[in-house]
Amino acid sequence: RKLRVILLDTRWNRDFHCFPSLATYIPFGFGTIVACLTRWLAAGLGLTRCMQDSTILGEQQWSWLKNQLDGSAELYVVVSSIQFFSTNPVMEGWGHFPQEQQKLLRLLNGKPVVILSGDVHYAEFLSAGNKHQLLEVTSSGITHACQQPWYGKLACEPLLETFHDHRLYRAAYYMKPNFGFLEIDWSKQRFRVDIHSTAVDDNQDIENNSVLTTDWRSFSDVDEEHFRLTEAELSQVPTTMDGHLQYRFLVLLLAVFAVLTIILLLKNAKMRRRESLLEKAKKLD
Repeated sequence: RKLRVILLDTRWNRDFHCFPSLATYIPFGFGTIVACLTRWLAAGLGLTRCMQDSTILGEQQWSWLKNQLDGSAELYVVVSSIQFFSTNPVMEGWGHFPQEQQKLLRLLNGKPVVILSGDVHYAEFLSAGNKHQLLEVTSSGITHACQQPWYGKLACEPLLETFHDHRLYRAAYYMKPNFGFLEIDWSKQRFRVDIHSTAVDDNQDIENNSVLTTDWRSFSDVDEEHFRLTEAELSQVPTTMDGHLQYRFLVLLLAVFAVLTIILLLKNAKMRRRESLLEKAKKLD
């Protein structure tokens, strides 16, 4: 029985996004809003070229990771501080670095693995593949939730309902404080993950207050192919940098252009009318 837990450092070597985060320089929570909006703008406009050679792990960590995934463990638990499969463009995640995301996806493909992530202040089950072959579980955070800040009350649930293509099933999220529990049944070579709520009264049993749970997933040698995505499935994994705002942005530009054109035409007509009136006044004099 061998379990290998791999903790990834997704911060030290990570390059800047297309628009570097300004969250630390703007007070009263507005920095977070600006950072989220700039990430959304870059993803929505599909600015993949500026992320073409960007990295999250760095060359040395990639080399180390390949050696860790050597096939000697029965189950791999890969821990990433940021979400891997998420299509939510507002949050930090691997999806803002499409080449790095595909690189890790292909490295994990076919291996008995579960991905654990956090950072976003809500819990979520994410997956890839037509049969959900690869699973990611996000649990965050124990004491804080996305709905607690004033802007979270307005935006958290609408964003989760809008960006859900990556989710194991649409309702597989929980917005209150929580923690995750990974259970491994070695006798049957299977595992499952539960999300437990910490948003309860002191008199309630937190440990048994499960709000989300996965099915048991086998990781036996016989079932290894259950973790493999086909080439078509790999290329169809939803990404954050999908350009979903391009059409709306084009419509907005056209609308602005039309409004400016109308304003200029009206202004020009007004000037001509004024000139005409001045000429008539001169003739009367």
